[in-house]
Amino acid sequence: MAVKEGWYQKNGSKWQSMPEQMLRYRAASFFGRIYAPDLLMGLRTQEEELDSMIDVTPEPAPQDEPTTLANIQKNVVKNAAANDQNSTSNDVAEKTVSAEKPEPVAEQAAPAVKKPTSAEVKKDYLVRMNKAASIAELNELHEQFIINNALTGPHLAYLKDAYTQAKEKFNTPAAEPAQQEVQTAPAVNEIKSNGILNGLKLSIEKAENLEALNIVAQTIRESKPNLTVDHMSEVLQVYGARKTFLENQQDMFADVPDVTWTDKAIADIAAAKNQDEINFIFTDPQYEEQSDPDQQRITNAAQKRESELFGN
Repeated sequence: MAVKEGWYQKNGSKWQSMPEQMLRYRAASFFGRIYAPDLLMGLRTQEEELDSMIDVTPEPAPQDEPTTLANIQKNVVKNAAANDQNSTSNDVAEKTVSAEKPEPVAEQAAPAVKKPTSAEVKKDYLVRMNKAASIAELNELHEQFIINNALTGPHLAYLKDAYTQAKEKFNTPAAEPAQQEVQTAPAVNEIKSNGILNGLKLSIEKAENLEALNIVAQTIRESKPNLTVDHMSEVLQVYGARKTFLENQQDMFADVPDVTWTDKAIADIAAAKNQDEINFIFTDPQYEEQSDPDQQRITNAAQKRESELFGN
């Protein structure tokens, strides 16, 4: 068994030097495992452990070849062949990668964003200055359009004049207390708003012609910060009704079909002789009551007329 199991042939094996003693140990081990396993409790004897050990001693490294001319030539040829094989393998791998590499997809250019014209920018600043509720807001708009490169020289000069005129509104003694109230009051005083409402309604009813009504329109714009939303809406309704009445009275003997406020504004813009007459349409309180499509129609008409007048 020792020979068949390979115990006898191992280097340093005790089977070769003390075979009788090893037979006694092995027989005792087998007897204990067969007839008294409860005593051994699965433990192995030292001899069994030695028999099952595996020799992991490394083999001796091959001796270096002597440095001779023949050996040097042989190694040079061997290294050259290995380098050629590696180079060929790398070329094949590179060609395979190049063949499989997809062509880069050309990025689509982002759609060009249309820049607003100088007339559009000027119109926007003009409307915002007319709606400014404080001198600080007006100054902020002035700082913006002064450095806006989209504005042409004439449009920039016009905005400067409009800023000066709007600034005078806040510098008048009558407007200064109202401005102070807007800055400090947390909400519009409804009692005061009702008094302003009655005064504006009376002024609207006393207007005998469109010129007088236009003067009242300026007062409405100045009073807007001190009016509640409901009172402002009521003022605009009375203003619109009075304006319609005066226009009908003016055209009573003319064969003119009924037109909307938007169509009338577009007609006035088409007949405008200067920039002030065009801008007057945008300062009318009725302009803010028009729908977005109608406001766009008015803006388009203003741009067209400005191009005709100024060539912009």
